[in-house]
Amino acid sequence: MKKLLIFVLSCCCLTACSSSYYQQIATLKSEQVRINDDGEFVAETPEFSISYNFWSQLGGVNFSIINKSDKDIYFRVSESYFIRNGRAYDYYQEIENVAATTTQIGNVGKISRQEVKMQKSICIPAHSYKPFKGFYTQPDVYRECGFIRNPSNSESAELNFNINNSPVIIENRLTLEIDGQVYPLNHVFYVSKLQNFATTTIVEYVNIKNCEGNSVGKKLYKMLAPFRYYIDYLPNYNELDRTKEQLLYHNPMNK
Repeated sequence: MKKLLIFVLSCCCLTACSSSYYQQIATLKSEQVRINDDGEFVAETPEFSISYNFWSQLGGVNFSIINKSDKDIYFRVSESYFIRNGRAYDYYQEIENVAATTTQIGNVGKISRQEVKMQKSICIPAHSYKPFKGFYTQPDVYRECGFIRNPSNSESAELNFNINNSPVIIENRLTLEIDGQVYPLNHVFYVSKLQNFATTTIVEYVNIKNCEGNSVGKKLYKMLAPFRYYIDYLPNYNELDRTKEQLLYHNPMNK
C-alpha cells in the first residue's frame, strides 16, 4: 500500500510539472535590416539607428529610435504606419488610450477615466533614445495540414518560407525629421520559419539566487532571440493537422 501511494504521488507530481500547452516559434528575416551580434534587427544611419526586439507573445513590434546626432529628431507618428500582409494600420490615433484609476474613499471605490491624446510628432532629444511599442506581427497560430499541431518530443514540426510565400510579411513605415529634413523609412520583415513544440522541450524552469540569497524559480526559454517570437496555444488532437492531403486551413493573418 505504501509503495502504491508513493507511485500515485509521483505520477501526480509529474503531471503537475508537465506542460499543458504548446508553443509556435516564428523566425523572422529581412532583406533590408541586418541582425547585430545581439540578435536584434538594426537599421543604422550616421544620425540615428532603429533597433527591433520581437521576442514576445504574438511578436509585438517593439522598437527603439536612437538619436546619435547633436540635433533633436522628430518621429512623425501621424505619418507612420504598420502594414501586415498588405493591410495598413495607423500609428497615430486621436485618442491614444483611456486610463482608468481607482481612488479609495472610505469603503467605496471611485473610478475616474481620462482620455489621453497622442502626439502627432514625438521628439527624441540629441544623444538619447526612446522605446516604442507597435502592433503584433502574428495575431493567431498558423495552421496547415501536415504541420503537426501537437508534436511529441521525437517529432519535428517545421515549415520554411521565403519572401514570396511567407504567410506573414510586415512593414514598419516610419517618418523621421531632422532639422527640417524628412527621412521616410520602410523596414520589411517576413516569417521564414515556423516551428511547433511541446513546451517541455523548449522551456526550462531553473532556480536562481536573488540579492538576498533566496532561491527563486525562473522560466528559461531555450529559443529566445530578438529575431523570433512565440505564440502559446492549447493542445489539439485533431488528426487533420497530421494529414497533408487535406485542404489548407483558413489562416486569419489579416486581422
